[in-house]
Amino acid sequence: MKFFSHHLRGQNLKKAIKSDWLRSDLPFKQWRSLWITFSILVTVTVIATVGIVIAAFQFGLPWWMQEGDHNHLYESDVGSLRYQVHLPPQLDGTTQLPVMMAIHGCGMTGYGWNSMKSTTQFNRLADREGFIVVYPTQRMFRNMINCWNSSDPREQHRYSGEPALLAGVARQVVEAYNADLAQVHVAGASSGAGAAVILAATYPDVFATVTSTAGGEYGLNQVNPDDPDSTPPDYTARQAWSQMGDRARQVPLLVI
Repeated sequence: MKFFSHHLRGQNLKKAIKSDWLRSDLPFKQWRSLWITFSILVTVTVIATVGIVIAAFQFGLPWWMQEGDHNHLYESDVGSLRYQVHLPPQLDGTTQLPVMMAIHGCGMTGYGWNSMKSTTQFNRLADREGFIVVYPTQRMFRNMINCWNSSDPREQHRYSGEPALLAGVARQVVEAYNADLAQVHVAGASSGAGAAVILAATYPDVFATVTSTAGGEYGLNQVNPDDPDSTPPDYTARQAWSQMGDRARQVPLLVI
């Protein structure tokens, strides 16, 4: 009987321990569930915040837009490109106005934060002189620091890559706003200057003149920065001329 009594007390003790363990485990499960929920909320919030910051950097905020500013998206088989157009008060639907495309440099945007729009102040000049301004903006997935890939050989030919996208934007603007087809100009800074020079070689039938600020020549990737004299200027110049094909002409170029 003594043994049986001790056995029952042992079983009761085990049940008590198990019961206590279950009760202590319940708050832990609740805490774990709350932690998972909290982690998910934090992750979603961070992702949303990063998305908003990137969007503001790339495309600006609504109250940054000025009178006459319009945002557009160009799409083609080559890809897509966002841009902003500024229309001056002289645009009345009857007069064909000139167009100036302004291409930003590395670490910049077309019309967002640190933009070509704010740097050049072309809008003020456009309102005074009467021309349309176009600010294309690079897509971050094409370049992590928002450069134009003007030193990439794949981005130096007609009908492909960035030259095709930029020329397509220019043509879309001319068609949409009945602009002067013979007076489409392009100016660029840094990598945007490289893109502008490439446009002169690949689309001389679209762009009348080119301005290059702190940029490089066509085919700059073939020039050794440690020994630039090893690549004669006429070597890359002949390549630029050959890119023009039967559209070849001397495109006026201002280098700053």
